[in-house]
Amino acid sequence: MDTSHSARIYFVSEFSSWITDKFREWEKSTGRRQSVTSFARYLGVKQPSLNRWMLGDSTPDLDNIQKLAKKLGPETFRIAGAEVQESALNSLPPDLSLSLRAALDEIAATSLRQGSISTSEALRILESHGWKRS
Repeated sequence: MDTSHSARIYFVSEFSSWITDKFREWEKSTGRRQSVTSFARYLGVKQPSLNRWMLGDSTPDLDNIQKLAKKLGPETFRIAGAEVQESALNSLPPDLSLSLRAALDEIAATSLRQGSISTSEALRILESHGWKRS
């Protein structure tokens, strides 16, 4: 088996575990047993798609990742496959990596809250974390 195939299997399995855990957390927060259909409705996604993700048969596309992130938070982007971004962040010195990660999380959260974010607002957030334009 090639390593890209192995990585894909690991990634699908990790996402499956994560979304299943999120379902259990949501169910617990409601105070009663819930159906996957109700969770799909809450998330704004189709129930058959959510079933496939929970079973580890597939992962969401970008449109569905954005829907999930609106309810489950910006960590959704990382869990759902931002490996390239994670790899780039991990290659930075630790203090820079933490600072940039915090800025990017804030930009993602602001974008989710507002529906979009302007370039000037994103730059303001980056600057508030110590990143200046040259």
